[in-house]
Amino acid sequence: MLESVAAAQVASSRIQGGPIEPAAQQELPERARETFARLPLAFERAPGGGDRFVARSQGYTVALEKAKATVAMARTQSGKDGSVVALEFAGGHAGHARPGTELPGKINYIRGNDPKTWQIGLPTYDKVSWADVYPGIDVVYYGTQRQIEFDLVVKAGADPGLIRMKVSGADGVRLGADGALELGEAAGGLRITLPRIYQEVNGARESVPGRFAITGQDEVAFRVEHWDRTRALVIDPTIVNAFAFGGATGYATGSAVALDSSGNILIAGATQATDLPVANAVQSGLSGSGAYNAFVTKINAAGTTLIYSTYLGGSGGDQVAGMAVDSSGSAWITGSTSSADFPMLNAAQSLSGGSGDAFVARLSSTGALQFSTFLGGSGYDAGAGIAIDGSGNGYVTGSASSGFPTTAGVLKSTSASQNAFVAKYSPTGALQYSTLLGEAAAQTPARESRWIRPERLT
Repeated sequence: MLESVAAAQVASSRIQGGPIEPAAQQELPERARETFARLPLAFERAPGGGDRFVARSQGYTVALEKAKATVAMARTQSGKDGSVVALEFAGGHAGHARPGTELPGKINYIRGNDPKTWQIGLPTYDKVSWADVYPGIDVVYYGTQRQIEFDLVVKAGADPGLIRMKVSGADGVRLGADGALELGEAAGGLRITLPRIYQEVNGARESVPGRFAITGQDEVAFRVEHWDRTRALVIDPTIVNAFAFGGATGYATGSAVALDSSGNILIAGATQATDLPVANAVQSGLSGSGAYNAFVTKINAAGTTLIYSTYLGGSGGDQVAGMAVDSSGSAWITGSTSSADFPMLNAAQSLSGGSGDAFVARLSSTGALQFSTFLGGSGYDAGAGIAIDGSGNGYVTGSASSGFPTTAGVLKSTSASQNAFVAKYSPTGALQYSTLLGEAAAQTPARESRWIRPERLT
């Protein structure tokens, strides 16, 4: 993922209350990268429901069905197209899945501008498990944004020798010098670490010696030695995605950053990546083939939880140039869009029909879309900056074309050329005023210096 967020270049970004110091600008990408690596995977039910679950992370997607894990990689380390690797428990039996603890917030699928097709309030979970895949042996999946873990919980008296993992799609499985399973190039950088094996004794974990054993073509078992058969045994391998932080599916740029009053960090920009980790999302995926969308991501102050992360855009091109956070924790964003199907809600204006419009949107502290509107004339228009007053109103500025909508009694209402603009919105998205600034020949320099030009995302 994080060329798409963590390795973003923070251009002309501002923290609410003042500009970011140069040193902080340099530290932010690495801090964000480390933070995202620690965030937990969020599992949701796959479309169609039932006992199928899916989790999306940096550079890969994992799908779970009948205790089988299928990992779809976006791209291999050598740059080849993505691959699919499956880990199946050979000879095992999987009954019903059991989701774990429901995570805070919900996922919302808002694609396009037809509310009838939107899916709202879908839950996510911190883990998914299957009981008695083998007699007395359960499987539990969980993990972080960089790693997928699965615990094989062997109950007292059960036999870990029954476990056999069949690996497919990896064009070869071998044991590394450290005892880990090394998967072939087709696996795109996946490896399975030597498992931690332990038993709980008097509230403490006691390590148990053990290792992988390749027992057949692409089939792997566990060899466990000297354990107390009257106690439960846990075998805990980790699937490591070695290509997780490589920007696996496309380039992206962060262009705005802000802090709320609780110290939570918000990052926004534009991305072509299809593997942006999402949580409590307004829009869960990239909209349109070859498009680039805006994104907004919020991480808690401790760096342990992804509060929300969402794409926002349509089938054209969409990008955030400015962001501010109000006293309620809502994020106000502005930028430019050429997408007729950009998600709109309580809009003050529809698409103008020019080559691109500015947009203004407000997301709640938990990521819900509160309003979203176009703002533009007959040519190219783009928002470049935004600020909030003490009453929660938003002030937007940027570049305006001929025919840009203005309100009565303002400083300048018409222009035959590109001018700057200032517009004021209420917290609910009502347009309070809109005025142009500048003379006929005036051009705002913001278009080049403050936002991403489309060719930089190809």
